[in-house]
Amino acid sequence: KQQTMVPYSHWSQIYTSRLTDSVRLVGHSINTHFHTFFPHVQSFLYAIKTETVPILLSSGAIYDCGLTQEELGGNDEKRFELINRYEVGMSTQLLKRGYKIATAFVNRYGFGKSLVYDKDSTWGTEIDDTVSDIWYEDGIRNLTASMSRHTPKWWNNEGKHGLRNPEEDTFEYHQWDILPWDHFLFFKVSRLVPEDVQNEMNYNANELEMSNVLVVSNDPRQSPSEYWLRKTGVFVEPRNDVFLAVACLGLAVLVLFMKKRRVLLMKGSLRPCNSRLGNLMLKRKLGYGHDHDT
Repeated sequence: KQQTMVPYSHWSQIYTSRLTDSVRLVGHSINTHFHTFFPHVQSFLYAIKTETVPILLSSGAIYDCGLTQEELGGNDEKRFELINRYEVGMSTQLLKRGYKIATAFVNRYGFGKSLVYDKDSTWGTEIDDTVSDIWYEDGIRNLTASMSRHTPKWWNNEGKHGLRNPEEDTFEYHQWDILPWDHFLFFKVSRLVPEDVQNEMNYNANELEMSNVLVVSNDPRQSPSEYWLRKTGVFVEPRNDVFLAVACLGLAVLVLFMKKRRVLLMKGSLRPCNSRLGNLMLKRKLGYGHDHDT
């Protein structure tokens, strides 16, 4: 079920206020898959009740993997074991025991509303593990589109070229923007860094490049993805007539080159020699002699 965001006086209450006797784990976001359908709170930020800790300890979901962060990063087998047992495992163990898990407001079906899962929930069964993690460009842009059309606007009245025209001053025009960073409270930057977050945090560009993390414009019309350029209508397909014109020009240049090369070869094969034909050609060049000269 979905609920609207609760009032709060401290940011942590966005999460802790959702905890109840039945809802034992509340996170910033939920990934619905780990290879197959396994809804789980993503472990970079979550809240639990104190009495929930013994349940997780006894289930084996919380354990000492015996590896440092660096060692874990270099061992794929151990890393996936940790994800499966700890991150996925905490949610799975609670769901199996009849408890619920929730996301506070990062919700692909209605950004800004809490989403609660129990063991019978089917939210996310219509997608697969290639798109289930929200923290990629497609997921983040689609979060914006899931909001109400009556959401207060987050964009400025002025665009790049002065005041926006009426078409650009609408939710529909901005529905695939990456929302400003303060709409997220926290933003997971291990997948991508929105341009406004980079302007605020000034992450080291070389380190981002080494980690294959792109800085992505909040505006979908400036996205590095051809998908979003097409979706927003700014991608221009190469025109066939232009391609044909270029191809014909190339062919004409090639033909001209071959003709010139043939002429040069013919000239090279008609050099004067000490024969009668050579003497005749020489006489013509010097301006005397006739065709019937013998």
